[in-house]
Amino acid sequence: MPKTFTSSYSIAQQSLITSLVQTVNPSFVLEIGTQQGSSSIALGKGMSSDSKLITYDLFEESYEDYPYFSTHANKKLAEQNLKKANLLCDWEVRKGNYKHFLLQEQEVVDILHVDICNHLGNLSPILRFCESKVTSMIILEGGGHNDWQRKHKFVPYKSSLNQNYLCNWEHVTIYEGSHRAITIMSRRKNDSSF
Repeated sequence: MPKTFTSSYSIAQQSLITSLVQTVNPSFVLEIGTQQGSSSIALGKGMSSDSKLITYDLFEESYEDYPYFSTHANKKLAEQNLKKANLLCDWEVRKGNYKHFLLQEQEVVDILHVDICNHLGNLSPILRFCESKVTSMIILEGGGHNDWQRKHKFVPYKSSLNQNYLCNWEHVTIYEGSHRAITIMSRRKNDSSF
């Protein structure tokens, strides 16, 4: 992979994402936060030829404002990286934020992956809306209170996972060292929403 290929996840976490996707065997996976496509590839590697992956990011202009200066998302680079990965699934990289999904996507989603600035303010509205649209699993980057969140005074999202509107979900956060974490939410088996 090129030197410019960055990811929020370690190689082990990317492998975990692929394994989780294979277990669910989804028809439709939605990702919010493409950056350069590394997590999109991890998702896509677990998907079959009759499945679809759509990934959104704000891309270049979204990172001109505080506190995102060090983040480098590029739609063209993400598309090149996904193309090189030779994924079996159909995939599409779209420019937009989670509001595009909230307002436009009509399909039910089997797996939702969220890798944006995951703090309480950003994540709560996504989870509130998506709880009724995601059939199997939600994968969230992070889960702890990292140095970047402390520096910019962001409230961690962990407390939002116990809200009443998420009562049909189990969740676990897996930490890798002190800087990386991934949170996995799965719909309870006795939930009859879908």
